Amino acid sequence: MNHQGLILETSTDSSVIAVLKNGKVNEHVFLENKRQLSNDTFKAIIDFFPDPSSIDFVCTGIGPGSYTGSRVAVTIAKSLCYSLNIPLITFSSLKAFTPDISGSFFILLDAKIDGIFVLEGKKEGPSASFKGPYLSKIDQFIQKNMQNPTILCSCETEILKKKIDHNNARWMSLKPNIDFLSHYLWGKWLNKKFTNLDDLEILYLRGS
Repeated sequence: MNHQGLILETSTDSSVIAVLKNGKVNEHVFLENKRQLSNDTFKAIIDFFPDPSSIDFVCTGIGPGSYTGSRVAVTIAKSLCYSLNIPLITFSSLKAFTPDISGSFFILLDAKIDGIFVLEGKKEGPSASFKGPYLSKIDQFIQKNMQNPTILCSCETEILKKKIDHNNARWMSLKPNIDFLSHYLWGKWLNKKFTNLDDLEILYLRGS
């Protein structure tokens, strides 16, 4: 039986809307204009699903990242799931930037004056394990993790290179990894790892 889901990830400046069908993403669009994010997201959904009732489930990134950006995807996802009575799958937005490499890595996002958002990962084949995400001060992150050559992944490498200026940094500038997201989210769908709509919250992680 064919099943298809909608993927929404709008927490960063590299947003993506995609169709996940039978384990693979067969359509997607990257959205770069943050000022038109809500309108562009709705337009992409309508283009991909002229008949919304054909959506079997919705996957949404919940942050960390831009609170306003995260709220766009989360609000749309929640509304669709309520109105269509379909399951919701959530994921940390940082997982969208999982690299196509084997071994350990860090996914980073600028948290402005609060430091950086960090997701630790280790990839083996198509699967990956994660620790976090969490908020870290930059000096603490460097002291703890930069003693050896370290792979740092981000959609904001030019910004973060100025903050983490270290000889052991091995930077990877990435857009959302469609292949990884399709594998990861399809697995959650098959294993029925759904989020209760009443428990849905944005992963803010900001300091007080």
